[in-house]
Amino acid sequence: MNDDDLFAEEMAGVKPLGRDARVRLVKERLSEDQQRGRRRAAEGEEKVNNPLVDEGIMPLDAWFVLEFKRPGIQNGVYRKLRLGTLSSGCAPGFASNGGEASARGSVLLY
Repeated sequence: MNDDDLFAEEMAGVKPLGRDARVRLVKERLSEDQQRGRRRAAEGEEKVNNPLVDEGIMPLDAWFVLEFKRPGIQNGVYRKLRLGTLSSGCAPGFASNGGEASARGSVLLY
């Protein structure tokens, strides 16, 4: 016996699965506004408002320092953070219980 005969013997009483009735889905037509919007977008009439585009933005000097400080952070703490000399044990707002932040607010270093 070859493989084809063995396969036919094993599949002798098997019935194929039936198909369920299918529902035909009909898409709703687009409104006139939607059609006009798609047409304008395809033709390129609409200007794309992308905030990541750098057109019209003046480049900064290579040595310009970008910085951000939230209100309430003391100048001395900010200076130590900026210079990298602030350790987590002496930062205001850190509790002495293993570095968890207190309820009054804290400075987090990542």
